[in-house]
Amino acid sequence: MPEILREPVRGPSAWTCAEIEADGGWTHRFSDRELAEIAAALDAVRSRGLQVGRFGRDEFSLPTLSATIAAMVQEVEVVLPVFSRETLAQFRP
Repeated sequence: MPEILREPVRGPSAWTCAEIEADGGWTHRFSDRELAEIAAALDAVRSRGLQVGRFGRDEFSLPTLSATIAAMVQEVEVVLPVFSRETLAQFRP
C-alpha cells in the first residue's frame, strides 16, 4: 500500500509542467567540445557501417560527455520523479 503523505509535496517533484518549462535550469546547451565529441562518436559508428539501434554505448563512445549525461539522468530520475503509467495505475480506485 502506498504511503499516505501528511504534508504537501514541495520542491522540483511537485512542480507543474508550466513551472518546469519556465525554468531554464532544465536545459543544457552543448559546448563546442561536447558537440565535437558527439560528432566523433557519430563518425565512429558511421565508419563501421553501424545503423541506429544496432550499436551500444561501447561503439558510441562519449568519454567526457557521458558523465554530464549521467548527471542529467540522475537529476530527472531522482530530483524530478516522472511517474510511468504503471506507477500511476496503482493509485486508481
